[in-house]
Amino acid sequence: MDTTRPGDQGWTVLLSGRRVRKDDALAALCGEFDELSCSLGVARATLSAVLEQWGLPREAREALLTVRAFLVTVQRDLLAGGAAVSAEAWTWDSAAEALARLDDFCAWTHAHTSNAGGFVLPGACASEAQLHVCRALCRRVERSAHGVLAANRLPGGEALGAYLNRLSLALYGAARVAEEQLGNREVVPR
Repeated sequence: MDTTRPGDQGWTVLLSGRRVRKDDALAALCGEFDELSCSLGVARATLSAVLEQWGLPREAREALLTVRAFLVTVQRDLLAGGAAVSAEAWTWDSAAEALARLDDFCAWTHAHTSNAGGFVLPGACASEAQLHVCRALCRRVERSAHGVLAANRLPGGEALGAYLNRLSLALYGAARVAEEQLGNREVVPR
């Protein structure tokens, strides 16, 4: 039996049907979408563990449930966005709706957090720290996406950069909500 497969040799097939090297910018971007989604899954799991604790104040519980539900929606967005990237044609029909959801969530996080200045040191609690990891990963995905867009390799993908930029802001807000509800805020003055 021959066990050599194209993947063993560093090749993959995009949804468009085109065969590319695994280090191709589009293949790498698809992998980064997956990595971000998996990291969001860890954030959801940490929030779920906290939500199972007794004695969590009602306001904190409601805020964390909102964040957790938002993360599920983002994971679904990332699946759709990653598929559009792999198809090599931006066909993500719900991109405008996704952008509106991000804007709404950012407004919600702003309303549910204090306006303390300075730089935040991630690590006040596990959920907050994981959300900051997600935010940092999102910025990396955004940089890769802009490289693909600059090379004109994703026709019609202009909304992708906007989505990822707003998502990183939304994840920052989600981390702030978690830290204020669960942890002790560590701020380094500017």
